[in-house]
Amino acid sequence: MDVTEQERKKKGNKRDKPEHDSPTNEERVFQRSKVIDRTPTKTEINRQQQNTKMEEIKTMIQQLSQDFKEEMTKFKREIKEDIQEIKDDISILKTEARQNRKKVEDLNGKICKVEREWTREKNEMNKKLAETEDKIERMEKTRIRNNIIVTGIEINTKESKQLKEAVARILNEELNVKAGVNKAYRIGVKKYVVELTDWESKIQILKTKKVLKGKDMYIESELTREEMAIQKKIRDIAREER
Repeated sequence: MDVTEQERKKKGNKRDKPEHDSPTNEERVFQRSKVIDRTPTKTEINRQQQNTKMEEIKTMIQQLSQDFKEEMTKFKREIKEDIQEIKDDISILKTEARQNRKKVEDLNGKICKVEREWTREKNEMNKKLAETEDKIERMEKTRIRNNIIVTGIEINTKESKQLKEAVARILNEELNVKAGVNKAYRIGVKKYVVELTDWESKIQILKTKKVLKGKDMYIESELTREEMAIQKKIRDIAREER
């Protein structure tokens, strides 16, 4: 058998052989049904929903994290600015404090100077006042040097001449002293100031006034205001010691 005949037989065999490898119509329909997506189950749907929610939560967390970072960055920046502002304020306050301290020191120096000046002036004023008071005291002593105070007698007259004569007569009658009287005037109830003509008459009256003991008539030397203040202090001390 030649080669040509063998080839012919092979081709004839192929035509006679049933084509089992080619799919039938039913097989084609079944194959197409496999290609169609099947309906997901409830579990798969829940899983998909959970996955979706997780993604949403992740997205939300990421957004919150981003917002928090931005807020923290802003907060840190504001804190830094506030700290710098406080530092600037402190620096200004320190500068003002130094300036104020210098002003206070200058002011204290001026106050001390004024106080020293015032102390000096006050001492001078006190010295002048003491000198003036001493001068007034001497003048007053000179003015009342020959004066006495007569208390306890009643002289019914307002005429200065009659009053002077009445006092001179009473002194002569009660003390047996012929004293010259320049003038006399009332200073209270049954109380008179008598100005004598000389110092010797006053001394004589004061020496003999002890004869008035037991009577309502009293005689004492007229005192200056300073002497009266001293007498009052002496009486107060004596009263406390009793």
